[in-house]
Amino acid sequence: MTPAGRAAQKLRDMKILPVTAVTNFLSATRRTTVANIERSYPAEYVRGTKIEYVLAVPAMWSNSAKDLMVEAVERAGFGKHRVDFNLISEPEAAALYAIEVIQPNTFKVG
Repeated sequence: MTPAGRAAQKLRDMKILPVTAVTNFLSATRRTTVANIERSYPAEYVRGTKIEYVLAVPAMWSNSAKDLMVEAVERAGFGKHRVDFNLISEPEAAALYAIEVIQPNTFKVG
């Protein structure tokens, strides 16, 4: 059995839906991230700043898989989809990162 198959079987054995497991993971990730931000910046600044999240998902995911991810992210406390967070595909995330790190004088098109 594959690692993914074993994980799915364990979740079934524990009667935990995959979306619940993802929600729990994302909730802990969000709490840790916000706590780190709050340790790095003054409390007044953090409270007055709107945090927007961007989560990357595999490009091959179906719309129903993306819908379940949106459900998990909202349940994890990230806010409302397309208001407080957005999903983008992993290739989009990679392209955005590449554009960010490439020096403008070395980036050539054509």
